[in-house]
Parts: sequence; C-alpha cells; structure tokens
Amino acid sequence: MLRFADYFFFKHTSLGLYCKRQDNYKFAKIFFISGLFFLLYNNSHAQTIDMHQFYLAKGNSLSKSASSEQIMIMQKILTLYTFNETFTVETNIVYELISESKETNYLVGTMPLLKWGFDLIQRRFVLFGGIGVNYISSDNIVGRNLGGNFIFSDLIGIGINLYRFYDYEIDLSYVFKHISNAGFYKDNEGFNSHYLMISLKL
Repeated sequence: MLRFADYFFFKHTSLGLYCKRQDNYKFAKIFFISGLFFLLYNNSHAQTIDMHQFYLAKGNSLSKSASSEQIMIMQKILTLYTFNETFTVETNIVYELISESKETNYLVGTMPLLKWGFDLIQRRFVLFGGIGVNYISSDNIVGRNLGGNFIFSDLIGIGINLYRFYDYEIDLSYVFKHISNAGFYKDNEGFNSHYLMISLKL
C-alpha cells in the first residue's frame, strides 16, 4: 500500500517528480503522507469521538529465518467518515508486543483504517486496510534491520461478523501487517507478520 502511494506520488505529481530530481525522498514522503491525513480529516462529515470498538489480535512473524509471538491491541478513538454504513474511515491507537527468544519489543502509534462492509452468503463481511505511523522500541526485530525507531505500518485484512445484536458486534478477522521505515533510514529490511483478530463493538 505504501509502495503504491510512493509510485503514484513520484510518477504522477509535479511535486513528486521535483523531489525525485532533487533526491529528496524523505521530504516528499512526509509531505505526501501528511497530505493524505489532512484530506481525510478535513473532508469528513462525521468527525466524532467513538471509543466503542476494541481490537485484540494474536499473531507471529512470516520470516523463515526466525520466529516470534505477537500481540496487537487497537482502540478506536475517532470516526472520520461514514457512508451508508458501508464505507467507514476511523482512527485507532495501536499497541503491539513482539516477543522473540531473547527479548520483547513494543510498538505504539496510530492506525487509520478504511473499512468496507458487504453482505455475502447471508453473512456480513468487512475488508479493511490502513497506513499507520509508529514508534518501535528496537530497530532490529526478529533478525530484521528496520534502520531506526520511527517507522510506518501497512495493514490489510478481511473479517466476518460472528454475532450482532442491536449495536453489539463481534467480528473475526485475518490480518496481514508490514512495518518498515519507508526509506527514511539507510537500512530498511522491513518485517512481515500476520494475525487472527477479534473485534468487539459495544
């Protein structure tokens, strides 16, 4: 997702082409990502505090060279946009623990999510994805060199509604997550993981 954003920005916008010629990728990426958040926030019609949804996920690394056990917690804090209860843009606070054989590292940050709900075979499904900004306690996790502590995370997933009663809902989702520094540091090996996640809406 972040790579697609890079491609679009550098290939199809005048500012991106200028930054590429000047070899100033860091400035370009800061400008582009900040602009996305700004547009989402200022074009929303339903900026409301909404802390009634909670996510809990258990996962592990997709690396073949080393293994990890991971826990991710997300708390929804703000609904930025809603359209016919089908498309939703929300902002979450995320906290993640990544445990390997010798140490445990933590990640904290924000995770805006774009969610699309649809009905199929008499069940409610949801597709979701987002790009977050994070701080991680170590720049080397599960043998992967992230280059620094300031990183980005891409998340994409699909979920199914297990229970719904009025405003109470329980969803079960599969999530793929990638973290990297998007070229802000010299080293950028990145780290991939996947999760099984339960969502509780109260």
